[in-house]
Formats: sequence, structure tokens, C-alpha cells
Amino acid sequence: QAIRPADVLARWGGDVVVVVAAAQHVEHPCMLAERIPERIAKMKCVLPRGVVLRTSCSIGLTCLPFVPGNPDAVSWEHAIKIADLALYRAKRGRNAWRGWFGTGGVATLQAATHQSVISAVESNVDGLIANGVIIEQMSTRGSDDTVNALRVLRDAR
Repeated sequence: QAIRPADVLARWGGDVVVVVAAAQHVEHPCMLAERIPERIAKMKCVLPRGVVLRTSCSIGLTCLPFVPGNPDAVSWEHAIKIADLALYRAKRGRNAWRGWFGTGGVATLQAATHQSVISAVESNVDGLIANGVIIEQMSTRGSDDTVNALRVLRDAR
């Protein structure tokens, strides 16, 4: 319900799900990342004896190409790894998302340091963000908003 018919949803392994969605601008995946946790929070699983379970999710995201106009800057495998690293950062909160998107500074970084983008992200993502090499986007709702929304849904039963 949160993705378009043309988007692809796939279980990647463990508790990781990958959504492949065509997007012309960073805004689309960010809107998608806002919508998915809202929809998941509204879902309920009714167990025997009427016990209702609800859940939440955290999301890490990026785009491919990682650097707009430069499809060779990062492989799709590294893009998945970057999204996974963003996910772990998002999990510091609850029911949150975080996205990391490359800029033209990625090519400069690669030329100057001879370091792969994935190695740079793993070792110093905060520095890359501070220097504008990576743009970071994150949840607009706090975890408290989600918890409060779940309470409202629970109380409405």
C-alpha cells in the first residue's frame, strides 16, 4: 500500500527488505520512507484471544546512481551497503529513516584519496556529511510521534 505498482519490493535477508523505485529526485524516496513506517504502524496482527500486535520499522535509503549524472561512481552493491549503514544509523531512534545521497564531491574524494566511497562512508560518514560530499536526509517525525499515534489507534479499538 505504500509503494507504487511499478516499484519492486524484495526480502533481502534477515529482517531487511529492499524497495527499488524509479525516482527523478531525492524527494521521492524520502516521501516513500515517510509513508512506509506510517503504513506499517497502522497495520495490526490479531492473535488468538484478541491480542493485537503492532510493529514499527526503521529505514536506510540511498539512490542509484548514488551521484546524480555519474552512474559509475558507486556500484549497486555499494549503494545497498550505504543504505544498510544509513539503516543502522536510523535504528538509533525508533521507527525512523535516514538517507544518504552522493554529490559531485564524491568524484573529488575518490581522486584525492584513492579511497572507495564505501570505505569513506564506513570510516567517516559524519565528515563526508559535514563537508557536503554526502547529503543526509532523515525522518521528519520523531519516535514519540509514532508511539503517540499507536496509542491513539489502540485507544480507538
